[in-house]
Amino acid sequence: MADGMRLTRRELLVLTGAGVVACAAPAAGPAAPSKTVTLESVIAAAKTERLNGAGPSSLGEGGFNKILASLNTKYGTSLAGSYSSSGNLPDIVAKVVTERAAGGKTTWDVVILNDSFMSSLVQADAIETNPYKDLFKLPAAAISYDGRAISFANQLVLPVYNTKLVSSSEVPKSWEDMLDPKWKGKIGVHNAVHHMVRLSQVWGDEKATDYTRKLAAQNPKLGLINEVFQSLTLGQTLLSWTQTNSQVDPAIAKGTPVAYAADIRPALAPTYHAAALKGAPNPNAAMLLASFMTDPSVYEVWGAAMGKQSITDPTTLLGKVYAKSAKDAITWDDKFDPTLFADREKKYRQILGYP
Repeated sequence: MADGMRLTRRELLVLTGAGVVACAAPAAGPAAPSKTVTLESVIAAAKTERLNGAGPSSLGEGGFNKILASLNTKYGTSLAGSYSSSGNLPDIVAKVVTERAAGGKTTWDVVILNDSFMSSLVQADAIETNPYKDLFKLPAAAISYDGRAISFANQLVLPVYNTKLVSSSEVPKSWEDMLDPKWKGKIGVHNAVHHMVRLSQVWGDEKATDYTRKLAAQNPKLGLINEVFQSLTLGQTLLSWTQTNSQVDPAIAKGTPVAYAADIRPALAPTYHAAALKGAPNPNAAMLLASFMTDPSVYEVWGAAMGKQSITDPTTLLGKVYAKSAKDAITWDDKFDPTLFADREKKYRQILGYP
């Protein structure tokens, strides 16, 4: 894949379709662990492997290596490996789907992605099904996509404002408040337009489409998510329509003048998943890492790098929202039609002015 390549979800869906066809009869290779294996046999096999992963840039190779070190301590392994960071997760998805379509081994063994991008890999039949529940005694709530992926953390997504430039009395209290004419030309809307699609799961497409048109009329500053967040911190904009805690929580900890518009409901709660890839050169190590992402030690490392937010942790803002009313935190629906998701995202992108 060329450096800097950026794909829309529609293009990913096309790739996914190609991958499903091409994978009907994949090339023969080392079989992934069967459902009859034991934890002991997986650990023993993993001791002869290494581990190559890919995921969000905020975690980084340092965070990945800390997780790997904890895994080695728990299982008595000495796994080493590498981590490919990406600030644009669709690039990871596209590479996996392309390699899967070719029928050979994958570059990576395990991927860490948020729910909608993991869904694309599930659609491409690129994710291995493993006996996580039986071997690792994980709760059913931690296992997604019929045994293919492990859910281990959430993002919190809400509007964010510059605390030096927006007074407490001006902070938006609802999504509709972001449409006030006083914010025209002073609001950023980044390229993670799937946040609008998630709102459409509750609002319906008609309301979401109308809202998007009104948001576009606010003459927002467009760009990649990190660019829009930087504009906010520099005071070039006053509000960001949405940001994730991956940017916001570490920034707040450093004293950056930003804060969530914390009264807005519903909040969005994307889920992070880890999964072993089909065709992975190191399938046992991949299974261990995916299941280990639920370990408390991982939550500490992840929280330091990405911010701690979880619907199951009432000490976090998201956990408080969910505990008070589950309907106020929009989580991923495994059954949401990926084609419908892509169609809505494409429409909303075009309305906002994204290609």
